[in-house]
Amino acid sequence: MTRIARVWNPWQEISRMQQEMGDLFGLPQVKAFHNAVSVPVVNVFQGEKGAIVSAELPGVNVDELDLTVLGETLTLKGTVVNEPTDENVNCQRRERHLRPFERTVTLPFEVDPESAGAVYENGILTVTVSRPVHHQPKKIQLKTN
Repeated sequence: MTRIARVWNPWQEISRMQQEMGDLFGLPQVKAFHNAVSVPVVNVFQGEKGAIVSAELPGVNVDELDLTVLGETLTLKGTVVNEPTDENVNCQRRERHLRPFERTVTLPFEVDPESAGAVYENGILTVTVSRPVHHQPKKIQLKTN
């Protein structure tokens, strides 16, 4: 009989302990620790003249969103807020909590800070940045004799 060795996974162990502690104290079950994401997930798309950074930020107060660009880095800071609840309503389950976040993304080039712009729509933040003109590719005209 072949025996398969099981590899110890610390994240599964932490998740198991978290669930046992929740059961012990009568707390609601929460998403497993190793699947939780405390920072927004981002996509970065690069072109010849610049890049687009797209981040999932549902529940963020746009007035408190702080975006900064320096050199080759873009930093997103803010807080995910809870929806207001009516005083006459008891919360049956709360898995989304008020939490601050900060995410720094390294871009594939130095950014021209004056050209940066951002739009927030339907929980998605889209930041557009450009390369400085002297860093953009230049097409060379070929002369023939």
